[in-house]
Amino acid sequence: MPESRFSRLAPGLLAPGGVLDKAECAAQRALAAGVRNGQALWRLGDIHRMQGNLDAARDLYRRDLAVLLDELQAVGLVERS
Repeated sequence: MPESRFSRLAPGLLAPGGVLDKAECAAQRALAAGVRNGQALWRLGDIHRMQGNLDAARDLYRRDLAVLLDELQAVGLVERS
């Protein structure tokens, strides 16, 4: 059976110090800057999902959606409740 593309890429993605670790550090730095950064929250959620940390991913996605809702309310696209 031929090796799947993911199987060839997985070690570089999932290994300590790999691409996901670097992406996680970048997202954490963005959040540590104190800005409510929805994109960083979403990307961090994706990283946790890929690592199998589904509860953490769900929490991060919810936080991102809260930021998005606040932004939509701020520009008047969604009414404040």
